[in-house]
Amino acid sequence: FPSHDRQVSGQPYGNGTYVASASSVFGNDTTAWGAWRAFHTFTDYTSGSFWHSVEGSYNITTGEYTGGSTHVTTGVNSVQYTGEWLQIQLPVAIRLYYHVIIGRLSTDIWRARTPRSFTILASNTGANGSWVPIQVVTDYNIISQISTHDSGFITPAANEYYTHFRMVIHAVGNVGPTGLLSHGGDGRNAINIFWRLS
Repeated sequence: FPSHDRQVSGQPYGNGTYVASASSVFGNDTTAWGAWRAFHTFTDYTSGSFWHSVEGSYNITTGEYTGGSTHVTTGVNSVQYTGEWLQIQLPVAIRLYYHVIIGRLSTDIWRARTPRSFTILASNTGANGSWVPIQVVTDYNIISQISTHDSGFITPAANEYYTHFRMVIHAVGNVGPTGLLSHGGDGRNAINIFWRLS
């Protein structure tokens, strides 16, 4: 992903345009912090390349989303999901089996700015009202910067093929070595992550 969208051609599978998007970007700087950074080369997490949401959308004490109705995704049956979101649009529909969340390389901030509560939504149009929840996680405890937590596994139904996948983050901040939510101050007021899907 060199930018918010990428054209792939000449491959045996998956040719077409991939589009990354997000509810917000820190400083509106899509070059440095845009959604596409979350899907950039895997090894790039060591150089500080990741999606960076705006700061201030999450409570710095509890990590809960405080943006009200600013970012609301409407799913099927009019169910609403609140929180900053990260999305990938694929040129072909797939069954999503697994995803990995990778935190920013910065002392304990990777714990503070990774999702703790989130919903993975899927759609074939990306329109409000079309999103189907395929995974709901209420207490995701990332134990290492590159998460291998079992919450990454998804068991799709036989007919669950989608082109759009969106992670809506309801709360941030994971438990640190002391057993408490890590990194207070301004640590838990934004999201800094990579996202790998397969």
